[in-house]
Amino acid sequence: MNTAPTHLRNPSRNASTATASWTEQNYKEKDTESPRSGSTDDDATDKKETNVEPHSQGWLCGGKHLEELRQNENLNLDGPLTEVDVDLPLTRTQVINQGDKQLVELKFAPDDKENPFKWGKWKRRFISTQLNLMTLFIGLATTAYSSGINSMVAEFHRSTEMGQLGLFTFNMTCALAPLFLAPFCELVGRKIIYAGAYLCFCLCFIGLALGKNIATILVMRTLLGLFGCVGTILVGGTFSDMYDVHERARPMAMFSYVAILGTVGAPIYAGFIDMTIGWRWIEGIQGLSNIPLLICIFLFFKETRGGVALQKRAKAVRKATGDDRYQSAMDFETPSVQAMLKASSVKAIYMLA
Repeated sequence: MNTAPTHLRNPSRNASTATASWTEQNYKEKDTESPRSGSTDDDATDKKETNVEPHSQGWLCGGKHLEELRQNENLNLDGPLTEVDVDLPLTRTQVINQGDKQLVELKFAPDDKENPFKWGKWKRRFISTQLNLMTLFIGLATTAYSSGINSMVAEFHRSTEMGQLGLFTFNMTCALAPLFLAPFCELVGRKIIYAGAYLCFCLCFIGLALGKNIATILVMRTLLGLFGCVGTILVGGTFSDMYDVHERARPMAMFSYVAILGTVGAPIYAGFIDMTIGWRWIEGIQGLSNIPLLICIFLFFKETRGGVALQKRAKAVRKATGDDRYQSAMDFETPSVQAMLKASSVKAIYMLA
């Protein structure tokens, strides 16, 4: 069984051994038409220039997916097919030169089910609905707290200004955290950030509902803003992972609507809760209401960053073949953590200066 892309070094020889032909009109990508640059950021000086080697495209497939491929009599491929000893969907390969190294980049095939842009309409809407609900609940938590301030400070024998400080701490961390959190989505993907941050967000309500002093409340509000910022900073980028430019208007409009609705709608129910069963239940009921969505995100939310799926494929192929040339774009194009933190935080501060 052939497990290494040595055939890509001699495209003229392999053109005759390819099992079939898939026309280039059905699969065009910008980075196969012109040389790529290893970085678009002047600060990412540690990256080498990356160029595509012409006439060096091929395909990878393995495991159960290979059997399905063989049964598809209508499938035509425009390059040589390499079999690998691992379950791998049909994946496009492209030989690239990065400095003095030659790499084999993995890309999605047309109509790949793991490509978020190829997901069905209702699947993308389901993902968008989860994100909008998360944004709504986080927005509600922002201002619902204000309805119980008077009762809370009376119980703790503190000033109203001390209680209002919880509004500031939430918004402060919600504004500053994205400067440092956003780059990590480029490294680990969206789902782990959403699920992890939202879990911590829900746990903060326990401290808010059971806090014995104002210090506990202020610390919990600070953490609530820290973890709740994911509902404001990542959603737009997640939509761009799934929707083409001409499709983004509707989901972005809905996101903007629920973000505003959450902040203005919370006092309607929070004031009633405060008058009837107390300020602690404002936080308790909010925490409980977030649990169904949290479970839904853990079980049904799909990773929307396509590069993460390709990165996992590349890792599996490297392990199966022992060939370290197999890479995804995220493996060799993603800047260092230091460069991304500088781009997202220091530059943002410069723009405000």
